[in-house]
Amino acid sequence: MEMHVRWRHHQLGLLGYLRHMLASESFVDVTLCCQAKRLKAHRVLLSASSSYLQVNCF
Repeated sequence: MEMHVRWRHHQLGLLGYLRHMLASESFVDVTLCCQAKRLKAHRVLLSASSSYLQVNCF
């Protein structure tokens, strides 16, 4: 059985969902700190965008 799913604007939908997850702190699993500032983030997104973080931090 083969199934196809189509989602017209999947990039915008996914980005919106990821923003919602960050705002609600769903799956937030790392906090980056620099001087007096803190930034909560998703480890998987940081790893996906940085080979340095993939190798050295996670």
